[in-house]
Amino acid sequence: MIGIWLLNVVQCVVATLEFFFVLFLLRVVLRNKWLAAAGFIAIWGGMNTLQNHHPEIMAFVWIGVFGVAAFAATRFGLITLAVAIFTANILLGLPYTLDFSVWYADSALFVLLSFVAIAGWGFYQSLAGQPLWKLDVD
Repeated sequence: MIGIWLLNVVQCVVATLEFFFVLFLLRVVLRNKWLAAAGFIAIWGGMNTLQNHHPEIMAFVWIGVFGVAAFAATRFGLITLAVAIFTANILLGLPYTLDFSVWYADSALFVLLSFVAIAGWGFYQSLAGQPLWKLDVD
């Protein structure tokens, strides 16, 4: 399981740099960040749509996926895009089950709980030491 995590880290860094480079080139050529984002969606969404057996259905899915990626990269930056790609790659490739007697159930549960722990740690850090609830009631 740790090997899959580490392999996915490398793949996500490469994918993030590819996405960011294409977005950067489009922004230089088109000179507008939102027009570059639309071009990014068209290029990546078109490539992935044409590889599917049902392009009329998957076009909407890929436009949505790469729309979120373009928005995240344009609005929030490179690290946000890398974390989003990593999270999507891990969680979408995970075999989910409610039958805990199968051999992969503990690994799937470990991955889910590790993402919950990472999200909890991120939420705690975002508070910057402030309490979650105000203790004094007026």
